[in-house]
Amino acid sequence: MPNYICSYVNPDLDGTACGLALARLMPEYKPVYFGTMDCESEYVLEHFGIESPTKVFDINDADKIILVDTHHVAQLTPNFPIDKVSLIYDHHPRGDDNKFPNALIDNREIGAAASIIAEKYFDIGIDDKKMLHLLGMVIVSNTVKFTAATTAKFDHDMFARITQRYPISETEIKDMFDSRANILKRGLHAAATADIKIFDTPYGQIGISQLGVPGLAKVIDTNAMKTVLFQIAQERRLEYFLMNAGDVDKNSSIVISANPATTKLLIKHFEKPFINDIQKFDRLLYRKKDFLFK
Repeated sequence: MPNYICSYVNPDLDGTACGLALARLMPEYKPVYFGTMDCESEYVLEHFGIESPTKVFDINDADKIILVDTHHVAQLTPNFPIDKVSLIYDHHPRGDDNKFPNALIDNREIGAAASIIAEKYFDIGIDDKKMLHLLGMVIVSNTVKFTAATTAKFDHDMFARITQRYPISETEIKDMFDSRANILKRGLHAAATADIKIFDTPYGQIGISQLGVPGLAKVIDTNAMKTVLFQIAQERRLEYFLMNAGDVDKNSSIVISANPATTKLLIKHFEKPFINDIQKFDRLLYRKKDFLFK
């Protein structure tokens, strides 16, 4: 029976790269993904000449599974074989620890799961230029150039250790962030569904779409996006659904609500008005930090 490494549905660069890098250390595991790979991941893997993980629809034939960058059951595919998960590397709060009875869980309050995998490379003594360079790029991406509130000293330390060996240029970083905007070329619906996470909260399940691109105000029509979010909420039968759209150049965010129920919840949560279901923030917001609904 095969062994797999995977992340949540429609993984971002952190989940994708962690699976690939961990499989280099544990070749008995095959890196796979569900859904659609994001534009940033496609760009970075092509940049480094790294083969993408394999797209799958079902892994119930697995013997063992490693999860990376998530341990929230609601973010996995329906009927996911959680009893086969033996190991988890994550950095998100409020995970479903008790729902993975057979898993050893390494979950830390840091900016990127990639920092944990980088540490494993150094601890084992594997000097793989391509994978370490990849993990360094991921740390920059997931911490938004170390500006994210979730960034920890550990992320800085791992990035420093990587770049002491394999420097990462500002051009590489800029091109990586610019590649995020390519998702908008696929249409607003594709952009809004590319990175959705579902969270179980006291109010029920809340879906949060995340989009982070440079020059956001110039490339997104917020009113048109609001219409698309309403459509997606109906398609997925979500009472609460929103988009957290960040401008990684200006370190600002726009939160767009899909419907009146979500708007009411957001007003209560942020204690701010949402004019036409939209509110702007003068800092970048993060799902795992700013949307912990109580």
